[in-house]
Amino acid sequence: MKKIFFIAAFTFLLNFGYAQKVVFGLKAGLNYSNLTSKEDFDFEANTSYHFGALLEFNFVPVFSIQPEVMYSVQGATSQDFQDVNLKYVTIPVVAKVYIVPNIFALEVGPQYAFLVDDNFGNTIDNKTYDFSAVGGFSLSLGKHVFGQARYVLGLTDATQNAEIKNRTFQLSLGYKF
Repeated sequence: MKKIFFIAAFTFLLNFGYAQKVVFGLKAGLNYSNLTSKEDFDFEANTSYHFGALLEFNFVPVFSIQPEVMYSVQGATSQDFQDVNLKYVTIPVVAKVYIVPNIFALEVGPQYAFLVDDNFGNTIDNKTYDFSAVGGFSLSLGKHVFGQARYVLGLTDATQNAEIKNRTFQLSLGYKF
């Protein structure tokens, strides 16, 4: 009985692996970002940009995994000190559940970000990483073009000096090859 189960499971996984579809794409868009703090800092939202590449692994018609590598500028404006510009290389990995197959999908997953530049030099000790939760949706606008809307909720502090977290709303347009 165990042999039959393992043979059936192996056959299923083998067929499942061959059935998946992999799509490469590029995307770019606007960030509307802000910083939140438990301390008394007065931040206002900042508009910036992001761009990058993605791979979508479509396992079944209604489910896929989409890892991405993006360059994203986040931050906020402040009257307390100079404007905050945090430049990250982000790696979101979202699970996509298609509500309408190949057209409309809900997206959710983690995002890890590496800080590559900021506008503070050595005056503020920013953390070199940021871990976030990502949620949103994507909409196919034809065979190759798509749009996305996402909210990125920072889960870790962006700086060593204060409890400040990233919050970013992203609108993207992309092209899948």
